Amino acid sequence: VTVRSLDLDDPVTCEIDIDIARTLTVTKVEATRTRVRQLMRQAAWTESASRFWHGQVVGMEGRLARLQLEDRVVLVEPARLTPVAPVVALLLLRVPLHAAMTRDGLTDMQTTILDRILDGSAGSPASNAIPAILDGLTVHFACSMRWTTPSQ
Repeated sequence: VTVRSLDLDDPVTCEIDIDIARTLTVTKVEATRTRVRQLMRQAAWTESASRFWHGQVVGMEGRLARLQLEDRVVLVEPARLTPVAPVVALLLLRVPLHAAMTRDGLTDMQTTILDRILDGSAGSPASNAIPAILDGLTVHFACSMRWTTPSQ
């Protein structure tokens, strides 16, 4: 089987069992839809049912993206997904962000979180302490999350 990577100019040749290859086929449309390809395994947020939802795109179902939330997968039109830094999606995965918060308020919160992680804030050094990062923004939940890196 010849495998053509979307990221490489030259095809990669390898041996794959034909029965396995048949189960892993990707249509030409799926492989060439740039927006969809860029979304795979990416952190994103969307607005639905008067809430903002953060998660990870884990696949496609027809023309809809499968967004993995904390406890379920929802189907979302790709155009309704907004990419976000993975650490922000993870920190806000369990946080109930109701639509009373505006989109501007949400993006300000996301920016503040990144600033606190990368640059610190108000003269404080950068931090990886989750309570410090979320202080004054939202409630902190102690929990474990599953995340797949884009390279997997």
